[in-house]
Parts: sequence; structure tokens; C-alpha cells
Amino acid sequence: GAARDARGVARRFAPRCAAAGVAALALFALVRGLDGYGNMGLHRDDGSLAQWLHVSKYPPALAYAALELGLMAVALGGFLALEARLRPGAAFASPRNPLRVYGETALFFYMLHFVGLMVVAVALTGNVGQRGLGSAYAATAAALVALYPLCTAWRRYKRAHPRGFAQYV
Repeated sequence: GAARDARGVARRFAPRCAAAGVAALALFALVRGLDGYGNMGLHRDDGSLAQWLHVSKYPPALAYAALELGLMAVALGGFLALEARLRPGAAFASPRNPLRVYGETALFFYMLHFVGLMVVAVALTGNVGQRGLGSAYAATAAALVALYPLCTAWRRYKRAHPRGFAQYV
């Protein structure tokens, strides 16, 4: 049925995605290694990992695009390979799997978490200033837990109204 077809598609595209990702990461390493073209003037101060990963997002740079697209393609290839190996009733294949829920409601989650975290930060601290890495991890965990039921409900609404505005969110 449909599950077998999806696993077949995943099996075919996983190696292609992974190969494209590795090629993009190799391009990133080349561009960053030459430390010239492709990173809009952000030259490395030293050979540290932080300096290697410091790439120019605005204006868009080749190093940034190659790094981000390479990482995403490798991750997608890995997830597709995992999907190809799953049996239909596996926990990862469950409709309640948080990765699946958030993946099917990504824009909805993004809009809610962006506004929600800002409102909570202002309510608790009076501003949206930096509070440290521990606070960021705590806020991330709280947002994931709080938004899971909302994203599940939104997904249900989208499925019930496939031709409505919800298809775009």
C-alpha cells in the first residue's frame, strides 16, 4: 500500500540526498578553507571551529548556503534512510511522533513559538534580552511541550479542511 510506496521513495532518495549534502559540505570546506571568495569578507581569525562556522547569512554567501543546505540534505538523507527501514507500526512512524507532528505543522509551530516565547519573556523579565544558554534550553523545552497539543490540533484541522487557508500554514 501507501506505506510500502513511501518506504520505496525514501529508499531511492536517501542516498541522493546524502550525496548532495556531502558535496555541499565539501564545497563549504573548500570555500572556507580558501578563506576568500564566498563568505562576504568574514575572514577567519584562526583555525578554530567557531571561526570555521562563522559564515555570512546577510548578505547571503556561498559558504552559508553550502553549509546550511549540506547539513539539511545530510539530515534529510538520514531520516529518509531511517524511514525506509521502519516497519509501518514502528514508534517513529506513529502519527503521534513529535518529529512527525512538528514536521507536518512547521510554519504553524514557527509562528506560535516565535510570538509565544517573546510574550513569555516580556511577561517574566520585562524585556527580550539574553538570559543565557540554560534559559534558552528551558524555554525550548517548555515551548515544545506547550505547543505539541496545539500543533496536533492544527494538523487535525488541516486534514479536515484540505482546500482551506490551512493548507498554506
